[in-house]
Amino acid sequence: MLKNSIIINFIKKLFNRLSYYHKCSVLYQIQKSSGAIFIRWATRSYILRLFIKDWKIEEVWTSSIVYRFLMLPLELLRVLTSRMKESLNSTIKYSMLLKIITQCFECFLLFSTKVYGLCLLAFALTDGILKIVTEGYVARLLNIEIVLVSVMLILIDRSIKTLGEGSFILKLATDFFISGGKSNKAQPSLTNKKIDVAALVIGTLLGVLVFFMTFRIFILAIGGILIVMLVLWKYEIGVFFSVALIPLSPTIPLLGLVLLTIVSFVIRQFISSNFRFSVTPIDPFIVFFIGVMLFSSLTSYTQQSSLMTLAINVIIIAFYFVLINTITTKQRLYNAVAFLLLTSAVAAAYGIYQYYMGDLTADAWVDATLFEDIKTRVVSTFGNPNILGEYLILIIPLSIALLWEQKNWLVKLSVMGLTAIMIMCLVYTSSRGAWLGFVLAISMFTVLRDKRLLILYLIGLFFIPFILPTSIINRFTSIGNLQDSSLAYRLSIMLGSLKMVKDYWPSGIGLGIEPFKLIYPQYSFSAAYAQHSHSFYIELLLETGIVGFLVFMGMLLVFFKSILSHYFRVKDRFISTFMLMSGISLIGYLIHGIAEYIWYNNRVLLTFWVVIALGMAAYKLTVGDNEVEMNG
Repeated sequence: MLKNSIIINFIKKLFNRLSYYHKCSVLYQIQKSSGAIFIRWATRSYILRLFIKDWKIEEVWTSSIVYRFLMLPLELLRVLTSRMKESLNSTIKYSMLLKIITQCFECFLLFSTKVYGLCLLAFALTDGILKIVTEGYVARLLNIEIVLVSVMLILIDRSIKTLGEGSFILKLATDFFISGGKSNKAQPSLTNKKIDVAALVIGTLLGVLVFFMTFRIFILAIGGILIVMLVLWKYEIGVFFSVALIPLSPTIPLLGLVLLTIVSFVIRQFISSNFRFSVTPIDPFIVFFIGVMLFSSLTSYTQQSSLMTLAINVIIIAFYFVLINTITTKQRLYNAVAFLLLTSAVAAAYGIYQYYMGDLTADAWVDATLFEDIKTRVVSTFGNPNILGEYLILIIPLSIALLWEQKNWLVKLSVMGLTAIMIMCLVYTSSRGAWLGFVLAISMFTVLRDKRLLILYLIGLFFIPFILPTSIINRFTSIGNLQDSSLAYRLSIMLGSLKMVKDYWPSGIGLGIEPFKLIYPQYSFSAAYAQHSHSFYIELLLETGIVGFLVFMGMLLVFFKSILSHYFRVKDRFISTFMLMSGISLIGYLIHGIAEYIWYNNRVLLTFWVVIALGMAAYKLTVGDNEVEMNG
């Protein structure tokens, strides 16, 4: 119906006509010529040629003595457990719990509606009878609405798969619940009578639970149990859930889901007889960085808090390895980015709602004397406008990558709208570091992705001051203005932190904010209290010492080199664009880190490693077989 819409067709024809006129214009020729000149200059530069050249880090790493030494404990463990691995696999694979979980989900769409009807009926009757016995009223004896639905399902008595044949939603569900949609022959191994009895028992137990709980707690409990079962059944579900819920979920439940996903991934590897572990060029740096963080935590001035910070970092970095071994196809990469884009747009829309509802006052985050025209800085679900800005500059470039290679114009318009929402929310954060990082990062995209964009980008920058509100322009041009109390405060903290670096650069003071809070007062200037140095690079030096700093910078160097070297070689436009934009998002993020501690929030820390993983997953799709057998 939308394809036949007069309005939609008019917009499409207008867009095509304007595109044609643009290609015939003098402006287009100037863009094309100037871009070509810049590209020729760039490709001749020594720095770019250094990045394009293959370093063969994977081969060097896997054949090194250090790698063999690090792998020795794993090899010994594999030798010791090789004899019991087959029985261990059988125990896990055929355990009663896993068998029930697997059968329930694989037969979810094959069960008759009668099964679900019986479960609902038992649930309603149990809850109603308990209320009669204990509270003495009959107002909701049978929970009439649920009873009516359950009776209808019992009378229909057909499988959900049969009822929804041909449905797009059913196809998506089938891909998850029936082994990629190919197990049409799969049937429950239990008899129909046993299935009906099980449905009645489950419904009765649920009725007892809802009676003793508030309805909200009951829903949360059932939802939590369902998620645990889903993730244990297929760890891939946990991967996509974890990525999608970053902007919406509180930190502790999100980390719990990530940890559950890692556990499910490990269980799957015991069950699988041919697991292959992917190796990427940045793996050695990550391994060394974990080792440095461990040393920093053990020698920390506040060892307990540092070890807790280390545990969180290890969980998040372990999730990086799970992602690398999960995003093994272009479609999975696309789906992960699409899920993340959708939920991020929801969080951004909530931020825009905050702006227009005036949820926050200027006193909370802005120097009211210097910026009296800024009434609100949005925080969305992150509680801090600067943290929200950090998150958005990581996500928006990925959204642009998804937008850039869309061939379906309707999908392109949808992605464009979601991207515009996030950019609008980024503006409303009034986070100057995030703005600067985003502008500089996108400028690099225009140079590397399409030379014709360079002139348009410069023209856009020229006209932006005439479009944006005065308050936004004043806020941006105040970068470097020491009359801004927040900037003066931040600079004072950074100077005090640099004094600390002079004394603690060899080994650092320990992971987390507690060591900093303990030692910083001895070095402070006018800003006597702070939780961190307000600079990612200074904080990294303070926490992990010079070794951790250099290892991390080496990891970033190899990451950018890997994606840039293959960006110029890959023919697949989506993969090449996505690799580039993953690097662009990190550049904007790291620019923001010059005057902000960008790892302060654990959800943003998780997002950082997710972007690293997605970028390396895209790189991995371009290099063929780079996996190592992990068979016993």
